[in-house]
Amino acid sequence: MDKLSEMGARLESFFQRATFLALVILSIIAGGLTGLVLAYQASFTSYAAEVEALADYRPSEITKVYADDGKTVIGELALERRIPLSYEEIPDLMKKAILAIEDARFDEHVGIDPIRLIGAAIENFRRNRRAQGGSTLTQQLARLLFLKPEKTYSRKLREIMYALQIERYYTKEQILTLYCNQIFLGGGAYGVEAAARYYFSKSVKELKLEEYALLAALPKAPQQYSPVLHPEAARARRNLVLQAMADEGFITQAEAEAAKARPIKLNIDDARNKNDRSPYAYFVEEVRQELQRILVERPASNAMDAMDLYRAGLSVYTTLDARAQEEATKAVRKMLRAYTQRHGWRGKFYNVIEKEGADVETYHHPSWTFSLTKPGEILTGLIKEVKETAALVSFGNYFALVTAKETAEARRGPAQLFKRGDLAQFVVEAVDEAKKRLTVQLELVPEVQGALVLLDAKTGEIKAMVGGYDFATTKFNHATQANRQTGSAFKPFIYAAAIEQGLRPDDLVVDAPFRRGNWEPHNYDDSYMGVMTLRKALALSRNIPAVRVLDEIGVSRAADLVKRLGLPNPMAPFLPSALGATEEPLLSMVSAYSVFPNGGVRVEPRMIRRIVDRDGQVIEEIRPKQQRVMHEYVAAQMVSLMRGVVEFGTATRANALGRELAGKTGTVNNFTDAWFIGYTPSVVCGAWIGFSEKRSLGKGEAGSSAVLPFWVEFMQSYLKDKPKESFGAIPAPPPDLKRMQDARLKDLATEQELNSASEGDILPGIEGVPNLDPLSEMTRRPNSSGEKAAPPAAPPTPPVERLKPVPGPTPPSPMEKGKKGKKGKVEEKQPA
Repeated sequence: MDKLSEMGARLESFFQRATFLALVILSIIAGGLTGLVLAYQASFTSYAAEVEALADYRPSEITKVYADDGKTVIGELALERRIPLSYEEIPDLMKKAILAIEDARFDEHVGIDPIRLIGAAIENFRRNRRAQGGSTLTQQLARLLFLKPEKTYSRKLREIMYALQIERYYTKEQILTLYCNQIFLGGGAYGVEAAARYYFSKSVKELKLEEYALLAALPKAPQQYSPVLHPEAARARRNLVLQAMADEGFITQAEAEAAKARPIKLNIDDARNKNDRSPYAYFVEEVRQELQRILVERPASNAMDAMDLYRAGLSVYTTLDARAQEEATKAVRKMLRAYTQRHGWRGKFYNVIEKEGADVETYHHPSWTFSLTKPGEILTGLIKEVKETAALVSFGNYFALVTAKETAEARRGPAQLFKRGDLAQFVVEAVDEAKKRLTVQLELVPEVQGALVLLDAKTGEIKAMVGGYDFATTKFNHATQANRQTGSAFKPFIYAAAIEQGLRPDDLVVDAPFRRGNWEPHNYDDSYMGVMTLRKALALSRNIPAVRVLDEIGVSRAADLVKRLGLPNPMAPFLPSALGATEEPLLSMVSAYSVFPNGGVRVEPRMIRRIVDRDGQVIEEIRPKQQRVMHEYVAAQMVSLMRGVVEFGTATRANALGRELAGKTGTVNNFTDAWFIGYTPSVVCGAWIGFSEKRSLGKGEAGSSAVLPFWVEFMQSYLKDKPKESFGAIPAPPPDLKRMQDARLKDLATEQELNSASEGDILPGIEGVPNLDPLSEMTRRPNSSGEKAAPPAAPPTPPVERLKPVPGPTPPSPMEKGKKGKKGKVEEKQPA
């Protein structure tokens, strides 16, 4: 009892001498107990429920679009550029750099750090404002995941509550991993992996010490410390991180000093801008639209929101041949540039002062994303000043002086070409980063547009698709969205319908004046060639024979075939449709042509093979949809007919490929559109050129001259490593078609017998009778001007209202004999 009394006296004496210290100790004890009670109570609040749900949290991920090899990434779809990593995948130096500058006592606290909080409170009181937050890394994560960025005391209290719960539910490794994947680091990049790829064009595991420090420097203020916008501030902040790492013992002082001395070297990879500039851009945009449709239309139990496309981390495997797409883009651009050179550039620049009332000094173009630019890039420049000999061009952070040397392609100097406020395209040739000065060349964007589609005839897979000159400047896809008159490219459908009605390739038709009501069609050269076979009429693209064929079989039969071929727009119900009056998109025309080499079976075009979720599960597989739309005999006869176009007709230039080919040129009235669609036994390729607003390309701009040479160049590249193929033999006609053919021969025999008895008239082409047509074997030679000379008009031939079949067995065609016809080329007449 004496000892207890003595101890009590001593405690009383101690507390009397150290009242303040006693109060502090009691306060800490009371505060701790209160904290425990509050934490226990908080476990039953909404804070705990929300934090517990983080166990199922999956951050947004980029959807990647792959080419047909399954490896080449041709596009990325995302609202936020994010590539999550596991804890093990985050390099140790990256973790240490973040902890050194953001929360060195991370492993010691329970979500809040009283020492930092007290220090921040004192500093805020001293400055009479909220200068410091004293937030731990856990608090920052809580703010990122659950709170708005406003700076208020109530938000700070909620932040602390969330941080305590996060520490209750998750390990330090899980918290650090979430933080490294969640933080915004500028340039649209969320997380350290996405930031490493944006700033350095490599994975985070490949970075150097000073690069880790730079990424760790950014979370505090990505804009203020941006190495792109503010390189000096970024370097100072980076060096601060390096020193903090040395102070914490994560690296040596020598390592820190060596890293501080190194300059910041960036290699920007801006996926947002790159998508638009990519040669795959038109195709990727079509894939994006198709993906949204597929995801929304899935069964209710598996349906996804359209916006899931940008955050679900899908892998989309497409049908695109990446190399073919790149070559197709080059071919279309070359075709459009060649046209511009032939006719001269007459375009106008978009002027932001006239169109938007913009202030040139403060104007900011959407494509100026603050990325570092590289030689070869095409940039949009704003003309800020125009002098007699030069123009000052702004590119956001960069500028260039453009003289007559840089505008030589336009054949005009800057003073004659530009005015203040114009937007123009320029190709970067050199970059002076220190002065932010570019050396550029004017890139004249052609007014004229073009498109190309390559389709696998057997599978319907789109292997290449180009919808215009440049997706960044024209998002409208002329391959899928533009309905254009097809001209003579439509004629094969008329002849196919005729074959279905019992006509044969070597039946005769008259190329002579034709009138129906007030309408009188003409041939391209305003001449007539008399009696000829259907084969020759199609090969030489004679207009009047095509009209006579349609008149013979009836418009409704041809319209029915067009519908079966999957063309989206019904054939116009009148005779000019034989000459391509109907408007169709290029992709649909190429798909319709694929029926011929595919034996009469149409396979719907497709661009996606399968869609895989982030866990590797296939959520959608797109299988070919096919349907027989014509008999294989009809399809094979059309291949035979259309081979004549290449061998001795309007597309003889295609013979340069040394392959078995078939196809058809097309030119529209007043030269508004020019086409060529050709095919091998396995692929179909179509190309088109024209103005978006449908005006004349100029006299002589036909399918055989404006499009075919570039089609040949592209196919030469595509087919160079492909084996040579042959079209199959023509099968026997089906019984019903054979009966129709026999009935026509019988009718002809009776008709000829009567005609012979009364007039003795025997038509040329009948077996044993020579063909007396003086123009049938004429080879057309270029005249002195280099243009094709038109043949003299044939003697007038009385109109024949019924096509004349050749009696007896159909003679083998030149293609079936393995012989080539004469290479006489006659351009086609455009439809009225």
